[in-house]
Amino acid sequence: MTEPINPSGWVFNKPMPTRPFRELLRNLIYKISRDGNYLLDVGPMQDGQLYPPDVARLQEFAAWMKINSEGVHGTRGGPYRDGDWGGATCKGRSVYLFLSDRVETELVLPALAAKVLAVRRLDGGPLQFKTDREGLHLTMPDRAGTRPVFVGLKLELDRSALDVPIVDGQINLAAKAQITPSSLRSGWGVDGLFDNLGDTAWDPDGDDLTSSLDFDLGKAQLVGAISLSQRTQRLGWHQYYRYELKARNSEAEPWQSVYQGHSSLGGVPVIELKPLRARYLRLEIVKPRSTVPVQLAELRIFAPLLGAAPSSGDER
Repeated sequence: MTEPINPSGWVFNKPMPTRPFRELLRNLIYKISRDGNYLLDVGPMQDGQLYPPDVARLQEFAAWMKINSEGVHGTRGGPYRDGDWGGATCKGRSVYLFLSDRVETELVLPALAAKVLAVRRLDGGPLQFKTDREGLHLTMPDRAGTRPVFVGLKLELDRSALDVPIVDGQINLAAKAQITPSSLRSGWGVDGLFDNLGDTAWDPDGDDLTSSLDFDLGKAQLVGAISLSQRTQRLGWHQYYRYELKARNSEAEPWQSVYQGHSSLGGVPVIELKPLRARYLRLEIVKPRSTVPVQLAELRIFAPLLGAAPSSGDER
């Protein structure tokens, strides 16, 4: 993945606000946790110097990398699949967890098919851990207030981390939902959303400029985030779509908009929501033109992390 440090593009053409550190670091973490690479483009000004706000952003990256670089360089993605909680990388017998600022003082991750011998924070902060049948329990008492963006943890295992099967870091509520597509193209059904294969996908009828997926979760449940991934991104196609997530608790209620976006499908790796309670969700997608495919390869719906309170579902 390559992205510019500010909206001026790949070269400096005029002073523009540098993109927030949290946004750029988030994209780095989710890219490497998905076994990818990340390149940040910084264009010099006419005199050959870097734009001072861009320099300040690079200094933030340098400070973060000074602490966390061992979990970035020379690693592979996994064995935890990313989610609202953050993402994971690994090398040798080590697993690195990068916890987002959405994680408060406690986090429980599913058990790995390996023994966790030790856990420590890369910044040296306080941490307690235990493992049991429920999984890996992490407690960080200093995260009750303002939290750093993506704090790094190092897990030491009793075997090679690359030999440990991939596990979901968070339950995907969509996987057990009843799904109704507005339409589908032959051979591109909704089963492709959940097989963890990037080359399979749901694609609506090509003539539909607007398409949708309706989810019935079976009962009202708390929802805190969603994640999308598009097959066309693997092929190097980058199209912008308008999309909207709607929610309601009964079929008699009107749909309530809880998120609106304009990007590639997956351009925002995890869409953060104010925690809301809903039984029915609808994802509406508007294509820029009829010849552009949707080819949604993955859709995950996450419950809120520990400590998050439910709301009416306003856009975050």
